[in-house]
Amino acid sequence: MNNTLDELIYKEEILEICFWYQGEGFGNKFTAQALAPFLTQPTERVEMVLQELCGTGRMEQTASGSYQFLEAGTKEGGQLFIESFNEMHQPGHYECVDGCCDGDDHSRCKHH
Repeated sequence: MNNTLDELIYKEEILEICFWYQGEGFGNKFTAQALAPFLTQPTERVEMVLQELCGTGRMEQTASGSYQFLEAGTKEGGQLFIESFNEMHQPGHYECVDGCCDGDDHSRCKHH
């Protein structure tokens, strides 16, 4: 990854995966080896980015060598996660959110 935008996107992807990982109950400590299967980069690259995130105040390295969120990382990871999955929770094209279009009788539907 040579592009600055690619770097930013990859850091955001790691924050988002860490937030998901924690939310799924896998723990609040992260290692490159644990995260690498969810990413498209080699473990060494994941490790480098985790270290970079420590330098930005989003994560910190623990005495055991794993990483954990700092408050800024938790907030940013959570926001990124919400933004990514928000579209999945929106109704599909022409799908009625009010429930008035359900069934065969669309006479009550204010959308048709």
